Amino acid sequence: MCKNLLLTILLLFATIQANSQPTTWEWAMSTPGGISPSEGYDVVADAAGNVYATGYYINDTIQFGSIQLLNSGTADMFVVKFGPTGNVIFAFKIGQTGSEVGHGISLDGNGNIYITGSFTDSLLTIGTATLTNYGDQDGFIAKYDTAGNFIWARNFGGVDDEEARAIDVDINGNSVVVGVFKSPLLNFGSLQVANPAPSTLNQYFIVRYDPSGNAIWGAADGAALGDFGNAAAIDNSGNSYIAGAISPNSGLQLFVSKYSNTGTLLWTQLATGNGSNRAYGMDVDQLGNVIVTGEFRGTNFTIGGQTLTNSGPSGLNQDLLLVKFDASGNVVWAKSEGENLSGDIGKAVEVDQFGNIYVSGEFSASTFNFGPSVLLNNGVSDMFIACYSASGNVLWANSGGGPSQEIAHGIAIDGMGGVTTIGSNNIGTLHFGNIVINAPTYTSNVCIAQLNYLTSLHDVSSSDKLWNLFPNPTNGIVGLTGRNVISKIEVYDVTGKQISSHYPNTVNFTFDIKDKGFLFLKVYDRESVSHFKVISN
Repeated sequence: MCKNLLLTILLLFATIQANSQPTTWEWAMSTPGGISPSEGYDVVADAAGNVYATGYYINDTIQFGSIQLLNSGTADMFVVKFGPTGNVIFAFKIGQTGSEVGHGISLDGNGNIYITGSFTDSLLTIGTATLTNYGDQDGFIAKYDTAGNFIWARNFGGVDDEEARAIDVDINGNSVVVGVFKSPLLNFGSLQVANPAPSTLNQYFIVRYDPSGNAIWGAADGAALGDFGNAAAIDNSGNSYIAGAISPNSGLQLFVSKYSNTGTLLWTQLATGNGSNRAYGMDVDQLGNVIVTGEFRGTNFTIGGQTLTNSGPSGLNQDLLLVKFDASGNVVWAKSEGENLSGDIGKAVEVDQFGNIYVSGEFSASTFNFGPSVLLNNGVSDMFIACYSASGNVLWANSGGGPSQEIAHGIAIDGMGGVTTIGSNNIGTLHFGNIVINAPTYTSNVCIAQLNYLTSLHDVSSSDKLWNLFPNPTNGIVGLTGRNVISKIEVYDVTGKQISSHYPNTVNFTFDIKDKGFLFLKVYDRESVSHFKVISN
């Protein structure tokens, strides 16, 4: 349910929602750079196609559209909201003299925004709240309304380092946060969680909050050699999930755990392999199936009786892994993608209401064979977005980047064909399809890009019967031109309700769309039907 509980996808597109369709990059941006790095760590989308993102910046300023944020210390956290076409709606920062980093962002059913991250200041002001640091570095969670107005904030920590790495929120506003800590005792307000193996190494934690920001339950586990909680999820029944990596002996091994609504551990799956492997992203579908992505090294990776073989004979490669578990923790299937002598990593995953799986990450091979798609690398490493069916077959993939290193950290789907990834890029010109961005010649910058698989989507019997729709976005007047006589046009809103119909009986037709927002058109001739997504302002 992670991050896409708000999304309502039109049922009229159920038969064509992702099946091997070409994808188009719709918008992309890279923040103007400086001599110090900045990165985007997470992204989420709402039902209206708005996109929300978080991360950090070390430069004196960071620019989102016309909004410039100043840096108050070493590193500041940013939160930014984009409109459906990539326009910046608002942006704000959290930070004082220390380091503040945003690691996770999610939404509830009312569109409220939840963020999580870490801070080093002894006192941190977020909105009207002042958070007192327990020790060295603390974690925090904060809630805002959809317009960016502050509601509440809570911090947690101990005498040592704590870091929140991921958050997920259900439709009612219950949230789960996961991360790492070193302190002997971890304080979540009045709730305390003991470290199971106190040492100088990280252990993982998971904590559940109610909609008012009260910590309901928490848990910690791990091994003496260190552990990482990297991904979080919560389902409609209130079950919570964590994924990451632990070191039971030597080397990191991927794990996934499920907790009940009251914090009881229900099951854990632990991988094995002759190299390190870890999970970075996780989501839960509407049936309670759990999907995890990450990477593995070594010649093999085994979990739940299924074994993946590394694409490199020496086992030195990083290969992308994608594993699907059922609600009881049984492995349904496991897939890997990779090229020899390459670093190919899955960083984030989302599932739509049809069970289609969307993965973002990066690859360093010159060419990356991704199912029916062959991705070409522009430089050191490029970002990618790929779509799998519920049964684990690759439907499509696309990539973008420049001559240096591009890294993806997050992914979001908006339910209308938009898939957004966020991460960072280095120097050089970026190419996302026909979109060209002249990135400054500095260190890493925040990079965010969105593609769409429903833009000018045609479900026609032959490729020479394509319609042209213009302008899009529109202020109300829309024109259609084509080779065949248009027999009927149907207009639908985002709930699937038909709001108008037209019977042109002509090749070219202009008509007025009075409704605003995201709309969908079905255009009929005698032999075929075409589907379009329209933005009406």
